[in-house]
Amino acid sequence: MACNGRWHLVGSSPFNILLLQSRNGPFVIAFYVTVVALWIATFYWLFFRGGAEDLLAHPGLLNLPVARPWVVKVYFLLCLAGGVVGLLWMIFGDIQVPLAR
Repeated sequence: MACNGRWHLVGSSPFNILLLQSRNGPFVIAFYVTVVALWIATFYWLFFRGGAEDLLAHPGLLNLPVARPWVVKVYFLLCLAGGVVGLLWMIFGDIQVPLAR
């Protein structure tokens, strides 16, 4: 992926999604593992360490017009579901991109 990065910077790489296919090497797999680890850590923090309450007590990036922690948890679960679907699509989906000739 690092080698492909320079071609992407100069516009020779056709699509971003091609760089994140799991068959492109260990760096892409390390990226996937890092994303899943962050999801697990965020889930643990929100649900078991009072993270939802902290976000509501200190609004900033997440400024929801509600004061209920379960809304933050449901919002996170919806975002997580979308991320899991996208990650599985990138890993197992056989993405065929027509290349210009």
